[in-house]
Amino acid sequence: MIWTERDGISYLIPSWLTKGVIMAFSTRLGGVSAGPFAWLNMGGRVGDDPANIAENRRRFYAAIRVRNVTYPTQVHGDRIVRLDRLPTHPEHADALVTAVPGLAVGCMYADCVPVGLYDPVNRAVGVIHAGWRGTALDIAAKTVKAMRDEFGSRAHDLFGVIAPSIGGCCYQVDDVVRLAMTEADAEYACAFTPDTPGHYHCDLQQINRMSLLKAGVREGNIDVSGLCTHCDPRFYSYRRDGRATGRMALVACIERI
Repeated sequence: MIWTERDGISYLIPSWLTKGVIMAFSTRLGGVSAGPFAWLNMGGRVGDDPANIAENRRRFYAAIRVRNVTYPTQVHGDRIVRLDRLPTHPEHADALVTAVPGLAVGCMYADCVPVGLYDPVNRAVGVIHAGWRGTALDIAAKTVKAMRDEFGSRAHDLFGVIAPSIGGCCYQVDDVVRLAMTEADAEYACAFTPDTPGHYHCDLQQINRMSLLKAGVREGNIDVSGLCTHCDPRFYSYRRDGRATGRMALVACIERI
């Protein structure tokens, strides 16, 4: 992934990004929020001043050249919704897909794994919020299938990106999480490193990468950040900072020709 700065806003873009698509991941750098939400908090309903959130979103959207962004109400599941127009109410889902030029879609995160997909042939995008439950449900692979069903996307044409999230260095889980992952696919066991008895370090980025590969996305088409939100103060982290912290945003949009 590539660090980018425009108008005082720092964000990340996939290394494969090309003309025709916008895809960007905000950081906490820039913006006007203060205290535990400093600085570029994109998330509502976390206790930040709504005026600060609105200004942060305005600045980020201006930097990446989009207007309004549609976000789902994230439920830590595997529901995927196709959008062909602006919804009147937020969808309860953890992935959105669209092929409508100019319709920007997004998801929020602060340790969970944000995954972006782009189909340059059928001109479609997908955004995914993959917490451990969504990861165990293979939401990344299911979104690849949804793009095939909805837009005719072929997995080997897709480009994927896995942005910063809590890393295997910091994400300690118990047997419940490990069992949920390995029941989805026994090969996911390689993403767990034993820690204290009954606990493991889990690499969610690796599992989501494996999920995309299993779905048929080419290895060379997947950009994995490898950055840990818990380790790196340039990102918000729910596990590090607690409930009173900000959110980053993944935003994607097919550009109008």
